[in-house]
Amino acid sequence: MGYIKESNAGFSISKLCIFLFQLCIIADAVIGFDPRYYVISKGLMLAFFLAMIVKLLNEREVYFGSTFYMILAFMILTGLSCIWAKYPSAAASRFATQLQLYVLFLFMYLLFKDEESDIKKYLDALYIAGIGMAFLALYRYGLFSIIQGLRAGQRIGGAITNENVFGMVFSKAAIVAYYYYIRKNESTIRIHHILMVVIFTLFAFSSGSKKAFLMILVGILGINILENGNSKKIKVLISSFVAIIVVYFILQMSIFATMNKRIMSLFSENNVDSSDLVRAKMINMSLELIKERPLFGHGFANFGAITGLGTYSHNNLTEVLVSTGVVGFVAFYLPFIPIIRCVWKKGVFEHQYQYTLLLVLAIIYLVFGYAMVEYYDKEYWVFFGVIAALADKDLDAKENRQIDGKI
Repeated sequence: MGYIKESNAGFSISKLCIFLFQLCIIADAVIGFDPRYYVISKGLMLAFFLAMIVKLLNEREVYFGSTFYMILAFMILTGLSCIWAKYPSAAASRFATQLQLYVLFLFMYLLFKDEESDIKKYLDALYIAGIGMAFLALYRYGLFSIIQGLRAGQRIGGAITNENVFGMVFSKAAIVAYYYYIRKNESTIRIHHILMVVIFTLFAFSSGSKKAFLMILVGILGINILENGNSKKIKVLISSFVAIIVVYFILQMSIFATMNKRIMSLFSENNVDSSDLVRAKMINMSLELIKERPLFGHGFANFGAITGLGTYSHNNLTEVLVSTGVVGFVAFYLPFIPIIRCVWKKGVFEHQYQYTLLLVLAIIYLVFGYAMVEYYDKEYWVFFGVIAALADKDLDAKENRQIDGKI
């Protein structure tokens, strides 16, 4: 194992690949779901793929680490599961689409295993995507219409993309903005970032997405705890308490009545949201299917075909188990062990603070697997590729240090 080594000709190509990567993240978040501009998003992705192919052709050596091979094992298993799937055509059709995500993961991994790549480029792309989505929302709706819609109990974002997706674009941007706020020393820059936290949070709340709300809450609390640690427990408690109180009073505003109602439904047995009832039903159906074929599952993406619902189970844990069984479940989540170990060590113990934010995002993906199917999600495979590459770079560095020590 080792770092990617590239020829001198590859230097400018590396920068081009990083730039195209950022454009892909931003375009996919902002216009990726709009059929009128879908060709732009696809075109940028194709340009990124071609640039990465050129970059790889200039490489003298390309090494893959153990984390990559763990993930590769899951990818192969999903393909093989089409063979024993109850509905092979449904499995094969979905797997053809899934292959594009696997290729995207491969290029993300190779790009960020390169020493030229900087984690901040990825974080900046998430931040800018939030800004782009805010401008698009204002253009499509208008500020007055957004306020009127919220007062009328409407969820904002459906005219652009799915409301949950709309909200989570802002949630990720808000978490990154908050991280930048606590890491910057200049007062004017800090004011700018905290202002963006407020703007992103308000747009996220306007979507009425419970996942977006919880993502911001978990993200900000996670950053507070990990950044301050045991040495500043009182500061962590006070800042976290203040954040919760501020959010509570924001939700009491009339324009956020829809979000408030949906959040309160999480804690009420008498006022359960209809979407939660549907998800609970899907989980129960998934558990019955898992009992039938616990080891290798029913085949890739077969939940919708078997149940007749025509969609996935809206729960990553059950979707993986239904599709590939316990074997696939272990293969999917096993790579998180070296990944979490790497970002925890570098973020918490070595104080490489960008890794702290990656750790928070990794925890969010793990926790939110209960409410969303991540392994069909493009953004998940982008993040997975970035963080898997960093984990393997850390393992490579450790092995090199051990070799140097022996010499």
